[in-house]
Amino acid sequence: MRSEGMEKWHVWNIFTALPLLLQAALALFLIGIVDFLLALDNEVAIPISVIVGLTLLFLAATTALPTLQGVYLYLPFLFVRDLSKEPSQCPYKSPQSHVFRAFFSFGFYLFHHIIPPLRPACGYLYSRFLYAIQYLHSVFTSISQWLAKRPWSASEDIEHQDNPVDEIHDNISTDGTDTYNYEGHQTEDHHVIPLILTTWRTKRWVDFDSAWLLLRDACANGVHDQNSGLSEHRLDSNNHEILPLFDSVQAIQEAVRGTNPSHTDPFHLSAIYHSFSELSKLLVEWRSGGQDTAMFHRGNRFFYALWKGSDFLKYEDEYQLISHSWWASMKDLHCQNMKLFVTSSNIFNTPAQSLDKHLAELNILLFNCWGKTHPINLISSNSSPPLPRSLQFRYSATKWNQSKWLSSGLNPPIYTDT
Repeated sequence: MRSEGMEKWHVWNIFTALPLLLQAALALFLIGIVDFLLALDNEVAIPISVIVGLTLLFLAATTALPTLQGVYLYLPFLFVRDLSKEPSQCPYKSPQSHVFRAFFSFGFYLFHHIIPPLRPACGYLYSRFLYAIQYLHSVFTSISQWLAKRPWSASEDIEHQDNPVDEIHDNISTDGTDTYNYEGHQTEDHHVIPLILTTWRTKRWVDFDSAWLLLRDACANGVHDQNSGLSEHRLDSNNHEILPLFDSVQAIQEAVRGTNPSHTDPFHLSAIYHSFSELSKLLVEWRSGGQDTAMFHRGNRFFYALWKGSDFLKYEDEYQLISHSWWASMKDLHCQNMKLFVTSSNIFNTPAQSLDKHLAELNILLFNCWGKTHPINLISSNSSPPLPRSLQFRYSATKWNQSKWLSSGLNPPIYTDT
């Protein structure tokens, strides 16, 4: 009954408005002090006015910056497809900044409809500008090199000197489209721009933070995935955004970096392992029912790039086994992700925390997966496909762990190739 009364009579809104009333009263009080001192003595009023002005300026900045950051995020996408780095959220969440953001939310609707038509022209001008900068740089570089190589002597025949213009054309093509091509990304739905409007029109700070996670994830996804159709790929069957992989992987990596294997509770390591496992399961199951192998691997490529860094080319070598039915691929892909985690996390390298048995189990499961698509001909071994190096136990399970065990003065376990 009391909770219903508080809700019906908007008591919670009154509690939310109290900080606004207090800060408005503080601002009026400071302005009144300055007005009072100006009537008495300017020598005292001037320094007090400066202090009061800086205080009010800080209050105004913390009020407007969370909203202005959204406007600022629109501007780079006029010229480029992706940001070079994921944006960081402005942390100034206060009642007055929430009111300011709600009051100026109409501006985001305006930007949302103005930015897409302007992107083709701005992108073309930006590419021409970058090409002009590169061309001028090549001109000055070639001229300086030509002057440095020319011996300044009176007996030299100038007609036999190399022409610096030829060197310029050797260093840069006269057509700038090969280097800076906008690639028509402005004609498709952008994977970040719609999320800006969705983020800044949220009603609560909790929803604002959740939308920011998806926004940061979309920015990171665009950096690692330059193919078209990314906005559609990031939606599931219900047109919902996928889970925020970027910050989830960042949290697990931060937990791994802050872990000392020799002084850490085993339950803590188990929590890290199972957190990665649950994240991998959610990733391989979020697009359930998909039949396109390329689309099936696209999300996992992004996951691999986040965990391993920007080295994106090794994915085909490590995930070359997943090439058969969708349901089997989903299970095998999770198994491959767990092997990636175990072999790349140094917290499991010590003998006390070694997961060599679990790694051998993962290798057996992956070997079974490989055998389904690459049958071994026992009669003619020459016709059988070679076993991938990552599945040869002498490399993946034994040799990898022997150096770790021997460095600790312990006898390593013995594994056979069978």
